[in-house]
Amino acid sequence: MFSDAQGRIIEFGDRWGSGERSHESEGVASHLERFAPLTFVLTRFSSVTEHAGLLHDFPYPVCGCEVCDDSWAHLADNSERDVLAVAHGNYRERVEVRCTPLPSTWVGHDFCYEWGATTAGGMPTRGVRAA
Repeated sequence: MFSDAQGRIIEFGDRWGSGERSHESEGVASHLERFAPLTFVLTRFSSVTEHAGLLHDFPYPVCGCEVCDDSWAHLADNSERDVLAVAHGNYRERVEVRCTPLPSTWVGHDFCYEWGATTAGGMPTRGVRAA
């Protein structure tokens, strides 16, 4: 959450409301923490990969074979949902050490969407040090 000089909460993207923008703020970029690390990569395989945070890549489509046959509208909706979650600060990564059944390191992520739903994922990792 961000607030103005009077302490009022500013919704992301609504700093000036419908009023005139401050010319003094042109070219000023403060509160850089509001911009989560997010990169888009176009691949040879007719897809887009979103890289969020330090450790996670999210391909759209995940597979792309003829059996999966995702529609581009569905993929675009899912991509937009995840991008907005990251942009609103509702994405996090975690590294866990699990002890059962055998000790292993896991890398996980969580999205929290504006309507309250959450998704989480994780996988054993061999490359945390590289990140």
